[in-house]
Amino acid sequence: MKICFILDNFYPHIGGAERVFSIISQKLSVLGHRVRIVTCTNQKKEYSSEYFPGVKVFYYPWANYFDHPIPKTNDFSAHVEWADIVHTATYSVSYPALKAAQKYNKPCVISPFEILGNKWYLVEPNILKATAFYLVEKFSVVQPYNVWTAISNSTAKDIENLGIPKKKIKTTYLGIDDNIWNPTIKTKDLGSLLGFDNKSKIFLYYGRPGKPKGIFVLLDAINIIKDQIDKNIKFGLILSNKPEKERTKFINQVKKQKLENIVHIVDSVKEDKDLASYVKSAFCVIVPSITEGFGFCAAETCSIEIPIIASNAGSLPEVVSGKHLFFENKNSIDLGEKILQASKGNFCLEKKKVFSWDKTVSLLESIYNQLKTNNKEPQ
Repeated sequence: MKICFILDNFYPHIGGAERVFSIISQKLSVLGHRVRIVTCTNQKKEYSSEYFPGVKVFYYPWANYFDHPIPKTNDFSAHVEWADIVHTATYSVSYPALKAAQKYNKPCVISPFEILGNKWYLVEPNILKATAFYLVEKFSVVQPYNVWTAISNSTAKDIENLGIPKKKIKTTYLGIDDNIWNPTIKTKDLGSLLGFDNKSKIFLYYGRPGKPKGIFVLLDAINIIKDQIDKNIKFGLILSNKPEKERTKFINQVKKQKLENIVHIVDSVKEDKDLASYVKSAFCVIVPSITEGFGFCAAETCSIEIPIIASNAGSLPEVVSGKHLFFENKNSIDLGEKILQASKGNFCLEKKKVFSWDKTVSLLESIYNQLKTNNKEPQ
């Protein structure tokens, strides 16, 4: 089968969606499918490269507004005509991709990785910006695609709430690289990385500093319980540099609240295998997300069997397993109570959940085959 992915960004751009489509495209190629990826570049001219055997990437110098490219439909017309299936994702490329697919009578699949909807007003303080983001997201998602793939049942419900027929929404959970994220990995000294002594019980957050990830909820919780915790309880954050504004704000808040002795922050760890080894040595991982479409950090943590405290936002109740505690979304007081409970080793226990990339790709193959066989209508 010939599959054309039309995406906002792809490697060397680094992000969650790029990571997902990188893995999916490679696995589809290994299964014998031919894959083209059409995306943008910040270079001044178009070019192409073979990203993986059977996966060719075509880069085009599209204009960029508010960190989203504005594609030229003519740039991917030939690729759509070549393909059996067109697969796109939110936001700015999805509508042009659909129009091209309709022109050449090709099935079009969209993958919205998260639907914020009214939650835009929780994560974006500027009402005008939040409204603009809300409208762009809705316009991107409600077009007449053939299938919507959702990365969790929570995301599927959010798509359905926009008026999309339930039969056209297919839940395809994402996967975890179990060669890296498995219980047998060796640990690395997280205390040394963060600058804590070897007697510390470290509650760890790792990931982006964006407001939707709930790091300010976590900081408020730490401030609330700082006088109640044992002296060996520490909090570490392996924090990426973007968005830079939120990262700087968080660091300044740590200083303002005089929490530097118990809250230490370091930059992202470059290699996944090293990150997994550091996470493996945490006492507990905290995932305080305000909204979550899938929850890689939660799924990764549970896959290596480290205890976790997570909000009950979005998909997290679907993903979390093993030793865990949930707190009420955005409730710093409840999170603080759960941290105190966890510090005494008191967790709930649930059978381990497994998330496999092979299963993800198998489900996508099934969707593609149904669309091709049934003249663009899912069964």
